[in-house]
Amino acid sequence: MTPQAGYALAASLLAALCAWSALALAMDRHFEDCYGRGAERKTRPALLQCAGWSGLIVSLAAAWLSRGPVVGSVLWFGILTFSGVAVVAVGALRPRRLRQVPLGAGLLAIVLGMWLAGTA
Repeated sequence: MTPQAGYALAASLLAALCAWSALALAMDRHFEDCYGRGAERKTRPALLQCAGWSGLIVSLAAAWLSRGPVVGSVLWFGILTFSGVAVVAVGALRPRRLRQVPLGAGLLAIVLGMWLAGTA
């Protein structure tokens, strides 16, 4: 496996983390766990849902880029499982930290994607 393929898999994982946490924050229950009861939303749930589904598509594209469509799809399902369990663990153990996951993972995924585009 080339280093670019490894970075593409890392970008896929980070995009999936960002996507699952955005989809979790789109739900009222998880939003209240994260920000507290009665907190007003600054972002609409539809915007978070759109960002979450877009992140999952980007994650699939990065997985396909790393190993091709067949093996990349299988790897993507593993990445979805791992990142979903990680978001559930953060939401259960440290719910206030869940709001930091989409920003950090999203920024790192963008940086890795830009670096990959520059090396291709």
